[in-house]
Amino acid sequence: MKGLRRLELFVSSDLRTSSITDDTWATISHMLRRCLFVRSLPRRSSSLSLNGSFITAVSDSEKATIDEMAKSKDKVLKGDEEVTNLEIEEQETVREFVAEDIMFFDRRYIGSNTISIIGKFLETERFNKSLSLRWRIFLVSGVGRGIKDWEIAASISANNSEKANSLSSPSYLETAYYGRKWMNRFLLQMATTREIGGTVTEGSKQATAQKVVKEQTQALVSAFLEKEAMIAIDGKILSLDVKSFDRLMHLVQEMLAGYAKIPDERLSLMSWLNPVLSSCIHTSNEDIRLNIQKLVKRLH
Repeated sequence: MKGLRRLELFVSSDLRTSSITDDTWATISHMLRRCLFVRSLPRRSSSLSLNGSFITAVSDSEKATIDEMAKSKDKVLKGDEEVTNLEIEEQETVREFVAEDIMFFDRRYIGSNTISIIGKFLETERFNKSLSLRWRIFLVSGVGRGIKDWEIAASISANNSEKANSLSSPSYLETAYYGRKWMNRFLLQMATTREIGGTVTEGSKQATAQKVVKEQTQALVSAFLEKEAMIAIDGKILSLDVKSFDRLMHLVQEMLAGYAKIPDERLSLMSWLNPVLSSCIHTSNEDIRLNIQKLVKRLH
């Protein structure tokens, strides 16, 4: 934590603006992005559950390898159930993560503090010229990956340790929510950047920036719709699920309100955002549906 604070002061106060180069931001960005990852988080699971939802924690190629291994004959018997060596290894990594998380619970503060520092750097006017689109993309996509990590960590903690859930430090779910709130600001800032408006060349930084905006907008929309569907089906909803749903709903409303404030001439260059927003039209929330309809109409 002291290291993060010192880094912030060094960049914000100690360095002269003229001495901050692209290489400087490359070093800073890699340091900050490493702080967004949850240490020792099990990554081999293909279906870690989060309040009834399932999160893919591996790539398609890794999943194919795992599925192939799971089908192998290399199995051991445990009671009446067959448990693969892979499943045993996975259970062990989860136990190790929970034990380490309890022992070093203060590291839960790292994620939220890193997000705050990234936000300050991205929104500080004197960094506008030196902090290029390349490193803005790198940091924002890093926060997006961090949100996934914190949600997975929250699921593991909830399912495996009552002691981990009783810790006074912020929960991983709180950090994920904090990250999504900042993400809304990052998306609005990036979406209105002149460099990524309209049609862009495939493979360019501009195309990558558009992809990040679309992916992170879709991530919030999908999380909201999944939670809404779960609450509609499940008759026994925990207060935590209701609170989580309300937060996601407010985040979606906040995101739509931000996009709605973009001037028509700028919004007309963002037709690439149309399919993502349209996917949320199926929500049962009338206010959100109405706001999306207005926004989609302006995008055409």
